[in-house]
Amino acid sequence: MVNLKRHNIESFLALSIAIVALVIALKSPRPTAEPKDTFNAEPSAVAVQGYTTTANINLRKPNYHQTGWNTHLDWNSDTIDGLLQNFQSGGSISPLYVDEFIYHTGDVDTYLQFMPDAFKLYVGGVQQVAGTLPLLSLGSAAADVDVVILGNLKNALTYDWGLGQFQIAVPTTIGDGGTTDYANYSATGQKTMFGGARVVNSIAVDNADLGKGASAASEVIVGNYTAWEFAINDDAVFTFHMPHDWEAGTDLIVNIEWQIDVAAGEEIAWRIVYEATPPNGTEAIGGAGTTVNSGDIVVPGTERFLTQTALIIANADLAADDQVGVTLLRVAIAGGTNPSPQKPGVTDIHIEYTANKLGEAI
Repeated sequence: MVNLKRHNIESFLALSIAIVALVIALKSPRPTAEPKDTFNAEPSAVAVQGYTTTANINLRKPNYHQTGWNTHLDWNSDTIDGLLQNFQSGGSISPLYVDEFIYHTGDVDTYLQFMPDAFKLYVGGVQQVAGTLPLLSLGSAAADVDVVILGNLKNALTYDWGLGQFQIAVPTTIGDGGTTDYANYSATGQKTMFGGARVVNSIAVDNADLGKGASAASEVIVGNYTAWEFAINDDAVFTFHMPHDWEAGTDLIVNIEWQIDVAAGEEIAWRIVYEATPPNGTEAIGGAGTTVNSGDIVVPGTERFLTQTALIIANADLAADDQVGVTLLRVAIAGGTNPSPQKPGVTDIHIEYTANKLGEAI
């Protein structure tokens, strides 16, 4: 009985000494020299999953790339004995917690740095990516870093740091993906617009040209405006060249802006006669032309209200590079009452057209 009690006492003392030694060891300072392939494990930090092993640990190793000790996982070709067994064959680590840095082994200037609600990725000591809410930054303001966004096209979008400009690989489209409303850029960089991407441009007719005709209109001044008053059968003749940005297959709209010093109840009518001729030595000018009538127009209810009348030059009569000659006439109305002695005065004529490109390709 005495021997058994003594044996138990000795066992208890040995266990106590072992526990004290373990506590002393755990409280010992960290080594000043970098340990080789040694990691300490603490619970509830990293889940390491292999084929059969799952554990929560915190992997710590001295970080000699920075001053002091920092927590990071040193990724090398060997797995961590026991805990990372079979990791390279399909295991996983989730979640992984680090204090600030994750370094590439043997490459001290390639690393990922974490900060509160932010991170930075460095390659070769140069910042490549930075994230801080609500922004994600690519490249570097202080170093020559070109940013390339890849897609179906190689280097689809590139920001050239040295040139300070974006470069888009062509051919490509910008808009709805090439369905309805978009701009297409050809392999040579030429821009063509479709649908809602197209724009309306205009050709201004020189105001002085409104006084040129076989039976010319009379010039008058109305406040701050110059107007040309047309009696019935007076005319004005002008010419213009088809613009290089015109979209083939679309009409031209001749806008006649006019006013008259008489109230509603009376009517006027306009007519244009036009011809389009290519300047390539294949057609003569001076033909009968095509006639377009406005029909009878009731004058506005208030004197000198500026009014616009639109007449169409059909696209079927037009071709790129054509020279277009137009005669504007005031004609007799079909019925109703002509104003007299008042005459409508034209202040402006401009021709609107649809543009789908910047100009004619070289």
